Amino acid sequence: MKGYNGLIMAGLIGLSLPAYADITYFSCETGKGTVALKEANGVLHYTMTKNGKEAFSFASKGQDFAGFTYNHYARYQTDYLNVSFSNGGYRYLVFSNEEGNQERRGVTVINLKNSKDYTYECTSAAVDRLNELSEKLTCDIDSAQGCE
Repeated sequence: MKGYNGLIMAGLIGLSLPAYADITYFSCETGKGTVALKEANGVLHYTMTKNGKEAFSFASKGQDFAGFTYNHYARYQTDYLNVSFSNGGYRYLVFSNEEGNQERRGVTVINLKNSKDYTYECTSAAVDRLNELSEKLTCDIDSAQGCE
């Protein structure tokens, strides 16, 4: 009842309560800068920051995270999870892979014209909550990995 009264009071005195919490799903340092995947105000944002300046960003179209997809493959001692989007002739895959005792995280950028890819692995993992996005994103049905 106390929380309910707080909502009434906030409405009566004109205060606005935050509609969404900011959530960091993925963040790490790579050789090219800091890669991050965050939700702010119901919009999913991918950013690459270098030397404290934003070098590249991409945001979902609307609150349903349109523009981002995921795929997931798991079996005994193996777990691959990708969150991806396309922009300007490139496809970006933020990945978190575990196989046996080895873990790899980072981002792969694929040039869609010539299929060359560049992988920037995390040198230190700060945040990895990509698995939480699988419940919020659409499955990438074009991926061979599927969406287990």
